[in-house]
Amino acid sequence: MLEGSGVPLSFGTGTVELLERTNHRHRLRVRVDPPGGLLVVALAFDPCWTARIDGAPARLQRADGFLSALTVPSGRHDVVLSYESPLLVAGGVVTLLSLLAGAALLRGGRRP
Repeated sequence: MLEGSGVPLSFGTGTVELLERTNHRHRLRVRVDPPGGLLVVALAFDPCWTARIDGAPARLQRADGFLSALTVPSGRHDVVLSYESPLLVAGGVVTLLSLLAGAALLRGGRRP
């Protein structure tokens, strides 16, 4: 197991550099020696997390029953993990519609 920036790389050798980390997005630069490796990330596995390697969708899988992992081919790659919950988008739409309805009601109530 190789560690770089707190992100372990199992079943292979290489380096991991953490470029960006927010609550909903992690961007990593990964260099993996042949034949490739398994990147294990200290994120609780959740189907709403998605992975992309060099912009292409990648399969995020469960590791050790709790963590998230993905297979990375050999070479240098940019890996992006993002949290994309459909409920988060739906909640934003409901909030926006509620604010618009509230503003319309307030404006309508001020007419003489």
